[in-house]
Amino acid sequence: MAASVILQAMTSASPSTRISGVLSALRCPRAAALNAMTVVCGDEAAAAAAATEAAQAPLAGVAFGVKENIATARMRTSAGSAALADVQAPYDAAAWARLAAAGGVLVGKCNMDEFGMGSTTSTGVFGPCVNPWTPLEQPPLSPGGSSGGCAAAVAAGLCDVALGTDTGGSVRQPAALCGVLGLKPTYGLLPRHGLVAYASSLDTVGIIARCAADAALVLDVAKGPHADDPSCAKRAHPGAVPPLLGHEGDLASLDVERAARFLDDPVDLRGVTVGVPVEVHDVEVAPEVAAALADAARMLRDAGAELRDVTLPSLPRALPAYYVTASAEASSNLARYDGLRFGHRALAAPVEGGGTGSALEQLMADTRAEGFGREVVRRVLAGTLVLSKDVVDEYLGSAAVVREQLRVELHALLGGFGAHGGAPRGEVDVLLTPPAASAALPLEGQLHRAQPLQEDAFTVPASLAGVPAVAVPTGTAEATLEGARVRVPVGVQLVGGWFQEPRLLRIARAIEQRTGGLPRPPRWCAS
Repeated sequence: MAASVILQAMTSASPSTRISGVLSALRCPRAAALNAMTVVCGDEAAAAAAATEAAQAPLAGVAFGVKENIATARMRTSAGSAALADVQAPYDAAAWARLAAAGGVLVGKCNMDEFGMGSTTSTGVFGPCVNPWTPLEQPPLSPGGSSGGCAAAVAAGLCDVALGTDTGGSVRQPAALCGVLGLKPTYGLLPRHGLVAYASSLDTVGIIARCAADAALVLDVAKGPHADDPSCAKRAHPGAVPPLLGHEGDLASLDVERAARFLDDPVDLRGVTVGVPVEVHDVEVAPEVAAALADAARMLRDAGAELRDVTLPSLPRALPAYYVTASAEASSNLARYDGLRFGHRALAAPVEGGGTGSALEQLMADTRAEGFGREVVRRVLAGTLVLSKDVVDEYLGSAAVVREQLRVELHALLGGFGAHGGAPRGEVDVLLTPPAASAALPLEGQLHRAQPLQEDAFTVPASLAGVPAVAVPTGTAEATLEGARVRVPVGVQLVGGWFQEPRLLRIARAIEQRTGGLPRPPRWCAS
């Protein structure tokens, strides 16, 4: 079954040697061809590993990748955009700072779609990332996005865990396509301080790992209020580690051998109710995706869970509501990249304090035209349209109504400690859906067209409502791509109530125990 690489690292005789092995893998030609990492931290990672080993930090020897839109001190934080290509962050993002303080070692920054806008990890300035499950002698497959570099790196063994970001599915969809676990926590559970904003009411720091236990360990270290992030939850919430590893308290006191035994104990889901929204069946999905959903339902029944059909009436309206909301917030957030304060400035006559209005406007227009890629321009223009005075109520107001209705429906179904109050349990414990409409597709066919928005149909409801969701691999399946039969990862998505990550990850673990976990991709595996 899927083993915890963090528990393995905790028992390593030499964390420094372990990190050295990861860095060697990152330097090999296979890793370069994958294009999952945009920066490899070489000497800095080796020095950090030695320091954490000397301090006996609990996460010493655990190799992390961090997405290009999450601040890491004195390193480029570009969000995959030419607009920020030369920007170095002056501080660490709050979530990463907590993991680094616990001994986590940054081995590289991960490729992404520009500003998180895309689902193929091909719209950014660093070029396309390749799914490590791409078979030999076949065209490259898409890893999904926008956190495709994170998912590809974890799947290929180029890091143990990666911090990504999820605005409408950008952690869950690539995790599913690359055969790893992707967790989007409850909005506000992890601090967003140090994250380059795309859509502020939706952006969430997410975790990509090889198993539920690793996601839980990282979540419990990184979560909690932060003085510089007013969107953070203000009170403590239950940890995700106790239900999975049987450990209460900080990581320094963790009995690794006991935790490993507890993790292997069969998860009993008697008393757990899993809901399947009937609206899911109205969305056309690939045969392998439908089969994965049926397999997961069988696994959950075998573990003792009850499955029942439920209704989520707002699901069909969630996708347009999401794109109106996200585009509007992107238009507002990206207005700061004007060439006057930081980031890229067009090669025009410098404007210092004076200058005519027309000269300033031309400078800003040229800067944005040079700094933003096509997908970003498309979404910014859409957002500017829906924010215009004549239509803002029709578009943004209608999206807000759908968003609130979705929250009400999910609270009734899932309970949780949400804005609407009420008991922590709802009609069901989790919802079961596909994470995407298809498995990995050829990258080339997705490079020169509008982003496949329908891929987000199953992931955006959790983002709009702010509830946690996790993509869990269930195995591999044969798919026909450009006339060839190839094996690709498949999985499912579980959606929980507000701040119910412990329950969500425990149910994910039950699926892991029945699949045994996916092996590393044969072509790109680092070891």
